[in-house]
Amino acid sequence: MLRDGWKDGAGPMQPIQILQPDSDGYLATALERLLDRLLPIALECGDVHSRPRSRQRFKAVVRKVIQARQRVACLRGVVNTLLAPRIRDMDAQLEEIATSKKLRQENVKRFLENYRQPQLSREVPVGQVTEDMTTKPLLETQCRFWQVADKAAGKVPECRGEPRQSDSKQSWIARGARERRPQRWGLAERLRRPEPAVSQWDVMSSGLKHFSAAQKVQKVELGLTKSTSLPSLHSKHGGFGKVDETCETCDEAPMATTFTDSWKAKQKSGGSMSRYMTACERGNILPKPLDFIASGSASLNAANWGLADSDLIPVVTMFRSASFVQEVDLSANTLLTDKSLVPLLQKMMRNAACQGMARLKLRQCWRLGAPAVEAVIGLLSSCWGLTGLKLLDFSGVLIPVRLQLDFCEAIGEHPNLTSVKLADTGLGSNPAARSCLEALFRCNTLTALDLSWNAFKDEVFVAIGALVLEDALGRHPTLTELDVSRNSFSKLGAHSLLRLFASSRLERLHCAESFDMGTSGRFFQLCNPEGEYSLNLSLPHHRSILRMLLKLCKRLRLTVKQAFIDMQPLLTLPDQEEDGVFRVPSSGRVSFTFSSTRAAGPDVYEEPARLDAALQDRLELCRVQLRVDKAVLMIPIFESLQDKLPLIDALAKNFILSYAHVEMLCSLGKSMLAPTVILRLLHTTAASKLCRYMCLLLAGSKAQYIQIQKRARLSLTFTPSNPSMHYLLILSEACDFHLAESIRILDRWESNCATRCGLVDNSQSGNQSQVRNELYEGRKPCFRSLGDWELPLQGRLEFDFAGGPRPRPGTEPAPAGSFNKLFEVVLHSGCKPKQQLQALRAVSPYIYVSSSQLRALLGSVCVPQDTKDKKDAAETAKEVRLQLFHIFYYRLTDIWNVKVCKARFSSEEYTSLTTRLGPVKFLPFVQPEQALLELDFAIHDHKLAVSIFVMLCQKEGALFQEPRFIREDGTEDKLVTGVPRAWARYSDCPKAGFFRAKYAVAPEKRSVKTRTEFLATYGRWRAPALAKEDICWWSQLSDVSLDVIRFLEVICEKYPDLKEAFRDIDGEGGNGGISILEFEEYCERVVDSRFSKNRRDRFRAIFRFLDATMEGNISMEEWGLLDTVKCELDRQTHDLHAFLLHRFKGGLEQAWDAWATSRITQEQWKRQLDEAGYFGASAELFSIMDQPNAGSISYDQFRRFFSGRSTRDGCAKS
Repeated sequence: MLRDGWKDGAGPMQPIQILQPDSDGYLATALERLLDRLLPIALECGDVHSRPRSRQRFKAVVRKVIQARQRVACLRGVVNTLLAPRIRDMDAQLEEIATSKKLRQENVKRFLENYRQPQLSREVPVGQVTEDMTTKPLLETQCRFWQVADKAAGKVPECRGEPRQSDSKQSWIARGARERRPQRWGLAERLRRPEPAVSQWDVMSSGLKHFSAAQKVQKVELGLTKSTSLPSLHSKHGGFGKVDETCETCDEAPMATTFTDSWKAKQKSGGSMSRYMTACERGNILPKPLDFIASGSASLNAANWGLADSDLIPVVTMFRSASFVQEVDLSANTLLTDKSLVPLLQKMMRNAACQGMARLKLRQCWRLGAPAVEAVIGLLSSCWGLTGLKLLDFSGVLIPVRLQLDFCEAIGEHPNLTSVKLADTGLGSNPAARSCLEALFRCNTLTALDLSWNAFKDEVFVAIGALVLEDALGRHPTLTELDVSRNSFSKLGAHSLLRLFASSRLERLHCAESFDMGTSGRFFQLCNPEGEYSLNLSLPHHRSILRMLLKLCKRLRLTVKQAFIDMQPLLTLPDQEEDGVFRVPSSGRVSFTFSSTRAAGPDVYEEPARLDAALQDRLELCRVQLRVDKAVLMIPIFESLQDKLPLIDALAKNFILSYAHVEMLCSLGKSMLAPTVILRLLHTTAASKLCRYMCLLLAGSKAQYIQIQKRARLSLTFTPSNPSMHYLLILSEACDFHLAESIRILDRWESNCATRCGLVDNSQSGNQSQVRNELYEGRKPCFRSLGDWELPLQGRLEFDFAGGPRPRPGTEPAPAGSFNKLFEVVLHSGCKPKQQLQALRAVSPYIYVSSSQLRALLGSVCVPQDTKDKKDAAETAKEVRLQLFHIFYYRLTDIWNVKVCKARFSSEEYTSLTTRLGPVKFLPFVQPEQALLELDFAIHDHKLAVSIFVMLCQKEGALFQEPRFIREDGTEDKLVTGVPRAWARYSDCPKAGFFRAKYAVAPEKRSVKTRTEFLATYGRWRAPALAKEDICWWSQLSDVSLDVIRFLEVICEKYPDLKEAFRDIDGEGGNGGISILEFEEYCERVVDSRFSKNRRDRFRAIFRFLDATMEGNISMEEWGLLDTVKCELDRQTHDLHAFLLHRFKGGLEQAWDAWATSRITQEQWKRQLDEAGYFGASAELFSIMDQPNAGSISYDQFRRFFSGRSTRDGCAKS
């Protein structure tokens, strides 16, 4: 029946009201509100024509919502339609069982009517002794029948010893009284019904030949022999224990034993019934009222009859003259052995009546041995055996190990078997269990297979057994039912089984208690097949892996040569299937690297708009689309499992779902399971962001909604067109695992594109990968690249991704008006730094920014005033700014001006960015002046960066200041003769060691053309042809000493223009340059308390800073370096002023009052700004305010610093 949660308008699965926008239009969380405000601005920045189409987009969203709801309604209707017949079939089955019971009662009654003794004077209730009874032997037979019937029914007799004859009458009278109670045995009730005289036995006991009917029997002595063991007390052929045929003497011989003289049938034709009665007579066996015997049925249905060998042997004689046998069911007759069953099976051989037999059931006949198994094998494999057999139930019968492979091969070669049940047959104990399974799966007519309770070993069914099943049965033409319950597939085996269920013709899959038996360390994942393989082709599961990789190649339209890389030894693998199966070698070993993305995928640099759709198409090809009919058939599987998480994980890693599927699973599970279902299946609806949002609304409360968003935020905000950022993934989370898969695919596509285009390898490990600094569980993993590594299913994976599309030449940044609105929204949002990061990351694909805009955007990240732990919050804000720069680095439209943005970072932050992005990708190609190099020759891109700088140095005539080379053994080489020119060639660079230097070049020697070429060659940026005037030359305060900044302040106080200061120092009629003597002479005239100590040495250091090439002369272009420092100083002042106005909501006085002190030291200054989340050079600005070098500043100095300085945006270009 359909659950209440699926009904329209009812159940907890409807969107809860608290998650909807309120009357003011606010959403559930601050992050949603921020994103809701940022997205329209970002779309406006990306497309100026978006406003006229806003209504069209709104209509499209509405249509998608309607379509999703229609699919849900369709799925509900299908569920109702499919489940209703199941209920009707159940009712029909119950009615059929009732009819069958009634027919059985009539058959038993007919049997007793046809074969009852005719000497009864009147009907005597069975088990009741009367005084006027005239037939003593019949009464004794009936009493003995009840004793056997009780034991066959499982009733323990009250007295296990031999009853005395004197107590027989009383005991049976008491028995007769008990049988009158309502709980008496059902068969006894049927036998007590009155019957006419014509319905009497036609078998006459030899003891009645000399018995006169006129005699009046006043006393009945029930003479009993020493009984044999259970179950048959009167059989000479069956049972257990020794038969003692001695008996006590009695007046009348017929009363000594039950069947002293066997029954003799009347003269009838020699049919099957006559043969059966004759066998019973010869063996002193009580006839059994089976349908096969009583009514001549074509089905020998003796399930749960408790038959012994003595009971089955007479039945064997009936097969000689039987006309047709439809079914033999001896299930649960645990006393049967090879003694009776082997003759029965032998009678079926070369028997025309049995060749058309449809069902053979020997379930739980656990005493059968090797002879019976061999007989069954012969019947299955011989053309004179059971060629028409449809169902074989051998569950519970232990198959000897030496016969298991032959047994499975006989099943596999049978032409008509449709259902095979081999539960608890010991197949798991066979070392060659995999071969047995392969032989079993060759039967193309199978529609149902039961392999439960076989306890396959770990090497067979933990992960790889399920894979063998998937490979073998994936294209089986007829199999519709599979039972693998209680086999240790582990949680990973659920992946293969569900893929098999969804992609094959299976309609029923029984897998109870199969997914809760541990996990496996290594497991083949069809949705994540990339990696290195070493296969032993003599193992079936390794051959299955190879065949599944070939199937994937066919699905992705790849050749073997394209997908299988570095194969050793080189094998010839088939590209096409033969008869639906890839024929792979069955011996030998092979190792290779499989890559399904190396030869496919879009051009990352030329087609960035296709990345999102291409990634989705790629995932759909490797995953399984869950059809509606399969989703409905999966309902009983989901409900039958106690631990539903393995099935949910299998869906998460192998299927593509829709909102309707997620809603169905949430409705089937308990209310507390719904958040888990949503979280683990959210990424499977990635084809539509609307579907993901609707799935989020299935949460039962606002707390669950926020928790799901928090754990899935990284996946929800992932953008394939701009994937560059730092990642920290928990692989046990399905969303994070899916994100890791997506990153691997994007990385491989970009690597392939770079290889095809012949681009220089600027990766960290020399493998063209964009993934850097990989850490798994805090350690460096041992793999060549993330794309070739088999992702584990759990653990903590951390890495940096520094790649993605670059802007095209001529791309315009966001308009000033739009960007200012976006900046104000972020600044005044009141969100925490991490929330700002998530919102800006989500809109990053829609906007491009200039270096100046990115600098301002980084300054909008600050610590909220109501934060309690401000120190930790400040560290968080610092990390968020690094992340934002990482995200927007490849969205810069003027990469040649990136130094404007870099200048705001401290030396420590700058080093961190170099580590994340890489020294080559983060290298300031266009403005490398004063760049500090700290590079390790053992790392590929570090070594490449040294080679680039040496080449640039040779082309520009620059030099390395203070070069140092520390060898691998720790010895230092100060490179007195300079940096070796051979280092310009990558191959001639040292293989290990550490290099440190600072790049310096005169402005007039700058080669913009060479720098632009290096930017395109090594940085993969496509910059237009640049001139010196197009570049905003900049300096970083962290690269400049405090003395240079103080000297600049002195010059700016005296001269409004720095060029005027240059001409004054050079003197009238100068040569256009400043020598060391002229500079020292001018500095002697400078009277300033900031240069009161060591004046000469400090001024010479300033001169060396300006004389970059150490020629002893400062040119006008070199003097212009102070102008770049001034631009950065003005920009820093502007940034600090804007921050204080925003932070303290009033002005500089309120900011100073917040610090509550008359004077503030440099340590207090830095701590206060850091706790507030200020982003800038606070130490350098304090040193400018502290003109007398007192170590502290007053409010007057603080106010005078801002009032006497322009707060304009420096000379930065937008």
